Amino acid sequence: MKLGKIITLLLIVAILVGQHVSAQNTLDEDIASPDYELMESRRLSYLDALILGVVEGITEYLPISSTGHLILTNEWLGLNQDTPVLDRNGNPVLGRDGTPYTVKQAADAYAIVIQGGAIAAVVLIYWQRLLGMLMAFR
Repeated sequence: MKLGKIITLLLIVAILVGQHVSAQNTLDEDIASPDYELMESRRLSYLDALILGVVEGITEYLPISSTGHLILTNEWLGLNQDTPVLDRNGNPVLGRDGTPYTVKQAADAYAIVIQGGAIAAVVLIYWQRLLGMLMAFR
């Protein structure tokens, strides 16, 4: 009962903070590239990363979809945008092909990394059981 209240509270905080961060994290200056018009842009902030990490940490070990919750959290935080990620100087971060990385690509990559971390934690915790199961196949 107590865990359910904590999870509900964390999700409500994530929604409220995400709406605030989404509204506050836009830049009003022009992107320093002749190929881009003035557009709203966004960064994946430390607060976004913290919220996504908490959601992953809570939902990974529950019998619910942690990936689904990350997708919902990305939406609530406004991270499903195809706007370019900017560096500290306000320039778009470009890929090898010269196209800018988007906030959505950054959020998706981060989700993959934190889910990989959760899998690594399970392997570290249960390595003896996993090794025993692998040895049983010999």
